[in-house]
Amino acid sequence: MLRFNNVLIPVDYSDFSRKAIRACSTLFAGDERVAFHFVHVWRSPSDQSVGDALPDLQAELDEFVSEFTHAGDYTAHTRVLMGDPATAICDYAREMGCDVVAMATHGRTGLAHLLIGSTTEHVVRHAPCPVLTLRVSAEGAEPGA
Repeated sequence: MLRFNNVLIPVDYSDFSRKAIRACSTLFAGDERVAFHFVHVWRSPSDQSVGDALPDLQAELDEFVSEFTHAGDYTAHTRVLMGDPATAICDYAREMGCDVVAMATHGRTGLAHLLIGSTTEHVVRHAPCPVLTLRVSAEGAEPGA
């Protein structure tokens, strides 16, 4: 049986994030060893705004995840990262020794996928640990491939 102690869940404040967090909360329910690492990656428009914005960004992330962590039997860590989302997620997973990255896939295809790119796809290819992708539908999230 696989055991995960450190689960990294990227947050972009979308319904995709909410459903992925709920799915992970259910998947890891009752396992007190699990520590969730909720990260939000912010692309700063300029280096000057980083210092001023960081406290507000951290407060926003803490408030967002509090909806999911108040009833959990697990430890929750939150952190705002700066830079390219896919790279920052992989770097954080490596730095913190995460056992798995659990993230929603937005399901873009065709031209939208080509133009926007896929953060999830990059993380799957470059993360130092397994990546659990959650295909999010209107009904909820389910593990994907």
